[in-house]
Amino acid sequence: MAIKTVEGLGGNYATPAGFNVKADGWSANFNIGTVETTGFIDAGYKTREPVILDMTGSASGTGQYDAASSAPIPATLVGATPALTAAQGAFTLTAKGGCTLGFTGNMTQVGLARPVAGKLSLSHNFESTGPITQAWDEA
Repeated sequence: MAIKTVEGLGGNYATPAGFNVKADGWSANFNIGTVETTGFIDAGYKTREPVILDMTGSASGTGQYDAASSAPIPATLVGATPALTAAQGAFTLTAKGGCTLGFTGNMTQVGLARPVAGKLSLSHNFESTGPITQAWDEA
């Protein structure tokens, strides 16, 4: 099968419930560390192996709301006694149909920007916790 490029406008960004955004971009960074694996057979030299520690990233788009009182940020996060569990859950980053990264993660920052004329811009920062699944199949 021939190698294909990942291109087009078919991406998506899915967040834990309550973060209402019409996404138009995302980025993800894999943080790689090393684990020492030195053993007796290594002739006195240290050996190390790379491991993926986690993934961090960000996304941006336009904030959304509706008459049912859904808002760009879950109400439980900004109340008098915030329920921080609203910032945890399933994330899916889609580059194109069949090309995804899925993980459980934490929302680490939400930014709102409203210029005088224009849309309400929304930005999210996130981090993974646990394994990351990936699929790169356009078939």
